Amino acid sequence: MKSSNLVYAYEYSQTRWDHFKKMGGSHNSFVLIIIIILGILFSPFYWLIHYVLTLYVAKVKIADTVSFCFTANHITVMDKIKENSFQNINIGTGESNFSNKLLVLFIFSSYNFFSNCFTILRNRHMNFNATKVFKTIALSNLFQMIFEKHAIKNVVQFNDHGPLHFDLYRQAKLSNAKTFYIQHAPITKEFPPLYHDVNILFSQDSLDKYRKENDRIEVILNRDLRFPKQLNILSKNPLKVVLCPNILDSKAEIIITYNNLINEGFEVLLRNHPADRRQFPKEFLLSSNESIWDDFADAKYVVTNESAVTLEGLYSNCICYKTCCWSDSIDGYGFMEKGLILREIKTQGALIDSIKKNLILTDSSKLSYFIGDQKKKFYLKNFLIN
Repeated sequence: MKSSNLVYAYEYSQTRWDHFKKMGGSHNSFVLIIIIILGILFSPFYWLIHYVLTLYVAKVKIADTVSFCFTANHITVMDKIKENSFQNINIGTGESNFSNKLLVLFIFSSYNFFSNCFTILRNRHMNFNATKVFKTIALSNLFQMIFEKHAIKNVVQFNDHGPLHFDLYRQAKLSNAKTFYIQHAPITKEFPPLYHDVNILFSQDSLDKYRKENDRIEVILNRDLRFPKQLNILSKNPLKVVLCPNILDSKAEIIITYNNLINEGFEVLLRNHPADRRQFPKEFLLSSNESIWDDFADAKYVVTNESAVTLEGLYSNCICYKTCCWSDSIDGYGFMEKGLILREIKTQGALIDSIKKNLILTDSSKLSYFIGDQKKKFYLKNFLIN
């Protein structure tokens, strides 16, 4: 990956979506040092690494229509639209021809390595996000080999707001491929404009929040593909409460809520956000289910703050509460603005009282605005270049 393209991809993301600036951490300096040392050691063998990886990529069978998945969430959405009309490639997740260990070698498959390192050192945001930047470099080198060795007509991806995804789009367009973005999660108004040739969105909510880079971009309303059309809702346990915090929420306040509910005789399950790796007291009951639907199937109540989990909770016929006693009052998803959530709860005491009284503080009639028509049928093959 040329350093100019690296800068372009990251500047594109920084100017259109500032969340990238808030990511990263101090451990990235250590990663940067280790990668530079490896780069020096491998420098006599760059040509050999490039040659072997090129042969490997050329032998991998890749169809002319291909989707790229980088996370479990991407795979979930991909599975819902999987047709015989396209092939999927998992990268660094699930069953993959391109594991994270293999991706490390792609960092050193280009003679631009030291130029890229110099670029990272000069850019504060890249330095702070060194791990992600090197992964972007590795994937960019992989993308280049894929497009050089395979004739690809259609490229599908499930994310559009990071440097990695913009670079995949850039290389696809250089190869004259048609590009598709399929939404994989709810968004806020801060997300960047749509720029793929065809953009397939969850709902009217997504359409109202997204902007378009130009009028040539096609936008299609589908439905939130994460939601099962047939949901197995069990008999509700009148005492089961599922707490769904995320990394923004205060650990101390979450513990208070948990203990308050236990003291009132409720059965409490803590379901952390996948990115929240904080340790909670050993006596807490933590969710072991990969599927959120399993946790909500027999739950009576769901408690969260700034989270799209409210959508899954309401779809599962749970009584949902948004509480800002865990952290600041935020309405990034617009649930309160649009009337899905009628009122948030501001204190621990008010939260307990609301649950004990079965207060309904949501309007389920607004749910379809956010998740689309779940009966809608969609066939990607109708939009592909044959």
